[in-house]
Amino acid sequence: MAGSGGALSRSGLRGRESEIQELHTLIASVARTGSGGLALIQGVPGIGKTTLLAEAVTGAREAGFSVGLGKADELHHIVPLSSLAACVLHGDRPLLSGDAFADLARHHDQRIWLVERLAEAMEARAGSVPVLIALDDVQWADPLSRFALTQLPTRLRTSPVLWMLAGRPEPAGPAEEIVAAATDALPTVTVPVGPLSGAAIGQVAGDTLGTAVDERVRDLLDGAGGNPFLAVEMLAGLRNGRDLVAAREAGETALRAATETGDREAHVLALSGLGEIALNAGENAVALERFAALSAIDSAFLPEEIVAHQHVDDFGSSERLLLRAADHDGSLRQAMMLWAQAQQHLGLGRLDDADAGFLTMERLEEAVQVPVQQVNSRVIRSWIALVRGE
Repeated sequence: MAGSGGALSRSGLRGRESEIQELHTLIASVARTGSGGLALIQGVPGIGKTTLLAEAVTGAREAGFSVGLGKADELHHIVPLSSLAACVLHGDRPLLSGDAFADLARHHDQRIWLVERLAEAMEARAGSVPVLIALDDVQWADPLSRFALTQLPTRLRTSPVLWMLAGRPEPAGPAEEIVAAATDALPTVTVPVGPLSGAAIGQVAGDTLGTAVDERVRDLLDGAGGNPFLAVEMLAGLRNGRDLVAAREAGETALRAATETGDREAHVLALSGLGEIALNAGENAVALERFAALSAIDSAFLPEEIVAHQHVDDFGSSERLLLRAADHDGSLRQAMMLWAQAQQHLGLGRLDDADAGFLTMERLEEAVQVPVQQVNSRVIRSWIALVRGE
């Protein structure tokens, strides 16, 4: 959001030491062995995926890699191969000229031939220097780029070509498909990016405010849920001495800018931040308005809208949305949807169902190593046990 990007870029790596180490280890391995590798950086919007990817790109450049960095966009579905275009057309030494790429794109109906031409270009570059192909927001990759990404890592497995993708966790989504296609052919790692610890959020606060973090700040940051983007937005308000008022103003400014420029990801992050700020201020009706607008833009955020309805005791609407989600294609975030379902049971007094739902969510978060709501879930289940007299 406006006004806070600098702080996030400086302190966005706080608490990410293990993730950075894993990525740097893979970079070193590809450079040392002369063979391929693939990494998937995965997490919810605003959690720090892009910052981690940027850190990895910097490390690869310092290690002598030729880097192609791109960012997919939802509109890329209109133009075949557009998501991979930035990866091969930009950088210090582009892999392909604009004319050469345009010639390739004209043969978009000859997928195998096109992939082989791309492979030859990458292989030629990798003959003299290791190559990194990095793509952010891979969940929006166009179908032809998605197909190429399922083929190229395996095709180039014996060359020093490293693939780094960043995206949201989506069952059966593009990222999972690409990783599955490469898993048996070359080293692959999935780096889940979960909420920051309280200690790391405290470090971010210290970086941003330049002062010791007191109890008032810690209470405010609880509303960020470990999300560094939201934490920095809240801290921007504190830095200006106006707490949530300034954070809300910063969010409104970012929302207006995103609307004017048509930046979809910025629009999503702005609405998400404003929704969290409203919840933190106890403005549940405002939070519902924000999250409803958010899920209208991106259905992956339907769980947030459901929970927002529950916060205003509108369990009828949340029940209807839960039924609608049950018919969804499966791309919704499963753990958050389980959280919303369990909260529905809890709000309606169905304690057995709520307890089972929270437990299922905890196990899923353990399986994917992204503990977003585990602590809250365990606290609620302990309360349920107390009510039961257990």
